[in-house]
Amino acid sequence: ASWMPWVLAGVVALARRPGPASALALGLCGGGQLLAGSGDLCLATGLAGAAGLAWHLAHARPGGQQAARLAGHGLLAATVAVLIGALQWLPTLAQALSGARAAQGAGSTYWSLHPWSLADLVVPRLLAGLPLAPEAREALFEGRAPLLAVLYLGVSTLALAALALAAGG
Repeated sequence: ASWMPWVLAGVVALARRPGPASALALGLCGGGQLLAGSGDLCLATGLAGAAGLAWHLAHARPGGQQAARLAGHGLLAATVAVLIGALQWLPTLAQALSGARAAQGAGSTYWSLHPWSLADLVVPRLLAGLPLAPEAREALFEGRAPLLAVLYLGVSTLALAALALAAGG
């Protein structure tokens, strides 16, 4: 998670001044995050970065040259990041494929959070605290108590997010 701001700052730098230097800096930061080995955070960072680039391109001056230049340097950054991250992910993939988890089938997702549980990030126990019918509880929590009873991020996180939106980024 500590790599996220560095990677996103690299995305902003690449969007403002596409070039080999900004592509290399973004690739090094992205590679650092990939080496940390948290696929979910890498995916979240990639989605946020892609959204930022899409926003930048939507507000850029008309003409395809900037988009093509940004795409080329973005590909360079992604290549550097993937090559660095391969040091972590190739052995991890080999280990995962040789382990017993792949053979577990549906049991490998046991205790996973249901996507509707994201509502609990904003309002404490919004979904987990509802008096649900047994069928709904079975679908959401596999018939048991939720894995994490409280996912709430807190008022301070929501206030900081509101300030960031109000400040324009």
